[in-house]
Amino acid sequence: TRPPVEAPSPKTSSPTTKSTEVVVCKKIKTQEECAIKKEMCLWNEGTKKVKLCTIKKKDKHSHDCAQYSDEETCHKFCEWIGEECRHLCLASKEGIDCKSSKVGGTQKICRYKKVKNPLYQKCLDVEKPVTNAPIAGPAPTPTS
Repeated sequence: TRPPVEAPSPKTSSPTTKSTEVVVCKKIKTQEECAIKKEMCLWNEGTKKVKLCTIKKKDKHSHDCAQYSDEETCHKFCEWIGEECRHLCLASKEGIDCKSSKVGGTQKICRYKKVKNPLYQKCLDVEKPVTNAPIAGPAPTPTS
């Protein structure tokens, strides 16, 4: 004997909303798929390797700069930036050349190291959606 089957409950109608497609570009694996979503995504050709500023001698020049809470106690291998103490090699990512990061103006403690580019040949999100709006050109010049 079977238990009685209940009748399906009536569906409540909800207001119709326009569904918006959410595109997650980083999940797209091929250049062709990325090109289909060109309004939202961009295929990164870039370079296979990128330069990363690293500590020259990890055992000698490495230091936990985050432990300092004010500019006066910030260690010599560190630099006070904004409201935090950061290692010179990490601070150089903010626009200062890595090789010019020196202790006491003479001792170089940072060097560039080439590492694999994690974004090489990946589909990336475009900051703002691309529209097909015409681009404003230069203002027309009056003719005499």
